[in-house]
Amino acid sequence: MKRIQSIPQRPPAYLTQRSAFSTSIPPCGMSGAWAYLDTGVMYSASSRVACLNAFLVHYDGRLFVVSTVEGEVRRAADPANSAWIDGAVQNAARTARGRFLDSGAVVVDDDEPESKIFDEVYGQLSRLPHASGKGLRHERANVGEAFTIAICIKRRRQSRRVSFLSNDGGASVVATFHHVPTRNFGHVLRELVCAGHFGPDEAFEVLVAAQRISGIPLDDLPVAATTLVCDAAEQACATCDLIRNSEA
Repeated sequence: MKRIQSIPQRPPAYLTQRSAFSTSIPPCGMSGAWAYLDTGVMYSASSRVACLNAFLVHYDGRLFVVSTVEGEVRRAADPANSAWIDGAVQNAARTARGRFLDSGAVVVDDDEPESKIFDEVYGQLSRLPHASGKGLRHERANVGEAFTIAICIKRRRQSRRVSFLSNDGGASVVATFHHVPTRNFGHVLRELVCAGHFGPDEAFEVLVAAQRISGIPLDDLPVAATTLVCDAAEQACATCDLIRNSEA
């Protein structure tokens, strides 16, 4: 009986998904929506100066980060932590610290989420399998994501349009469960192409470089520059309009 009782409960079906990035946002993005950043997308955008500049212009005035994620970036950028941080990641973190945080380009949302919501989200994230497929995720690694998702839930309840920018497939599953639309760096690059900041070939080169720093799940990774091409023609886009109409 002890063995039977020690068997963990089967996780809910949605927690067995590898990712659930939003399909309800047009490729060109949501104009005016607040974008809450996770570390991965900040590091990805920081992998190329041209991309970082375009990113900051495109999202000007609507970039947010929670205090726990701010702390993660600052710790990763600290030279005292070089022994346990990959060199490329630390370089990206230092760039992100300067261009996103120290510059004031990102607003640090230091509001507190509802404790019940945070606990629920944190628990869900902690029950997700590790990306490697071995065991569960390290609990401390979930704090920034849980805080961000919980704050996004709070903002949505205040009738604010938000999106969560994260490369973490598991985080996208939990965020989507709570109706927080989540986008990865591939989606961000598609937005930048649609806005005319890049051509698809240049955007794909950025993606390849960024993938070495913060990886998008392979099932969601654009496989060629053609997947980043903007479909707009004569100020209209059948792909974006179809999604908008289905949400109306």
